[in-house]
Amino acid sequence: MRLCRALPLLMLLTSCTTTHIPGLDQILFPNSSAKVGPLVTADEQYPVSDETTTPVPDDELLVEPISDSPEALKNDDSVQASRSKAKPESVTQVAVPEVAPTPMLDGDDINAPIENGEPQKLLERKSQQQAPTAMPKETEPMETKIYGGAVSGQVVLIAEGGKALAAGGTLITLTPTSSNGDSQSGSSKTHVIDMEDKEYKPRYSTINAGDQIVFVNKDNIRHNVFSSSGNNAFDLGTYGAGLKRAVTLKESGVVKIYCNIHADMATFVAVGNQGLSAETDDQGRYQISQIPPGTYDMSIWNIRGETKRTVEMRANETLKLVDQIDTNAFKIETHKNKFGGNYSKNATLFEDEFY
Repeated sequence: MRLCRALPLLMLLTSCTTTHIPGLDQILFPNSSAKVGPLVTADEQYPVSDETTTPVPDDELLVEPISDSPEALKNDDSVQASRSKAKPESVTQVAVPEVAPTPMLDGDDINAPIENGEPQKLLERKSQQQAPTAMPKETEPMETKIYGGAVSGQVVLIAEGGKALAAGGTLITLTPTSSNGDSQSGSSKTHVIDMEDKEYKPRYSTINAGDQIVFVNKDNIRHNVFSSSGNNAFDLGTYGAGLKRAVTLKESGVVKIYCNIHADMATFVAVGNQGLSAETDDQGRYQISQIPPGTYDMSIWNIRGETKRTVEMRANETLKLVDQIDTNAFKIETHKNKFGGNYSKNATLFEDEFY
């Protein structure tokens, strides 16, 4: 009797076709502060409240993906810099009306005697010269604005034999060691990362803590978006073409994002505290402006290596930095899937996905 009851379940689990069991496609990260939004269609305005959800067909709710995979990241595509270019707020100046200079009379002296028999005319001229001029209204003294400092730097990747490599795609983040007073507060922004041709586009991004990233599936196959990066870990589950889902990242640092189906898909996001993050250009150059005075931990991350330093920022000063990353120890390693296991090379997950 027990065998008869267990047989259908055994056949279900060993079947070659995809089994749709709601709730088993996503895994939760209890210690993460990341906030995952609902799954909606690509042309919908993303809801502000996560309580507003759009019904999704059952065939989009899948069992735990059987991982697959070719070798992980081999290409390090460089992306033009998206530098932080915050400009100081303009100081409002009070317009002061111009006062025309009073013409002086040749030879006039207030102590000189009146001569040539023209006292009345000279007095009239003196009176005109000394007529009171309308003065501008008194204004309150302008408040002196202390602007933050700036970092202008370059990152150099050193390979074997001292050869320099292209440093594009290096992510810079500044995290204050303690509260620095005025922070660059502002409303959160929404960023879009597309999944197209089995790639995340763009490959590198910089955002502010509290910003939202929307992942749009533009392929005709399914993708599974996840990250295991510390307190920013999240799992958006698996969804097909024409759908999108968002995550809000609240912790500073570099977030490594993968697809649980396609091991070669990866994108890297630098989350900055107070908006203090930047991406280098192909020459490894970057700039971060309007940094409030204080002490910061600087993280310089590249897929080939990373380094860290502490910087002291002062108002109205630009700190010029050059940092090197030794890449000799870099080795291409396959990353783990979202369950902490290896990608299975010949696994078939969906009818439209074969490896």
